[in-house]
Amino acid sequence: MFSKLHCTAPISRAFALAALMATVACTNIIVPPRDPLQPRSVFVLDHGRHASLVLPASDSALVRFAYGDWTYYAKAETGASEASAAALLPTTAGLGRRVLQEPPTEDGVRSALRVGVEGVYEVIVDSARAGRLLEVLDSIFDADRKNLIYNNGYDLEFVRHPRRYTIFRNSNWMVADWLRQLGCRVSGLLLFSKWKLEQRSPPPTADGERDPAATSRKPAIGAPPKTRW
Repeated sequence: MFSKLHCTAPISRAFALAALMATVACTNIIVPPRDPLQPRSVFVLDHGRHASLVLPASDSALVRFAYGDWTYYAKAETGASEASAAALLPTTAGLGRRVLQEPPTEDGVRSALRVGVEGVYEVIVDSARAGRLLEVLDSIFDADRKNLIYNNGYDLEFVRHPRRYTIFRNSNWMVADWLRQLGCRVSGLLLFSKWKLEQRSPPPTADGERDPAATSRKPAIGAPPKTRW
C-alpha cells in the first residue's frame, strides 16, 4: 500500500505541474502602451472560447468588433463538416460589429452586452490610435454591407472580412492584432481566449525612483475622431 501511494504521488504532482504549465502557456498577456498622450479606454471581452474588442465611439457610445469563420461563427452553421473546415482549412472570415449606446466604461460595457462574458479587461491606449482603428474596421464593415447578416446568438451584425480565417488566425489572434495596432504588446499562443493584463513599469526618474504619476493618468473625456456607422 505504501509503495503504491509512494509511486502515485510524484505522478499526481507531475500531472498538476503539467496542467499548470499548460494553463500558463495558453494565457495571452496584454501589456498596454506606456504613458499614452491622450489616454482612452478600450475593452477586451473574454467570451470563453473567443474574444471581441470594444472601442469608444463617443462619450455615450461604444462599438464592439469580433472576427471568426464566416460559416461556423457568423452564420452559426455548426455541423461536423463546418467545424472541420473551420479547424483544418483556410475559410472565408466574418467581421462582426455592434454599436452599444453606453458610456465607454467597464460598467457601460457590461450593461450593454446581451451575450455572456467571462472577463472584461480595460486597456488604456492612445485616443488617436483607437480612432484610427475604429475607422479602419468601419471601412471594412461598410465595404461589404451587401452581405450583412445578423447573428442573434452573438448579438452582432456580420459582413465578410478580407483576411481568411484559420485555426491559428482566429478571433483571439485578430483581437491581439488589433491591440498591437493600438500600441500594446501581446504574447501567447492565442489559441484560447484566456487573457491577463499586465501594466508596464513606469520609467525611472532622475534619482532612479519610479514616478507614480506615470501610471495614474486617467482616460481622456471626449470623442475620438469622428467615424461613420
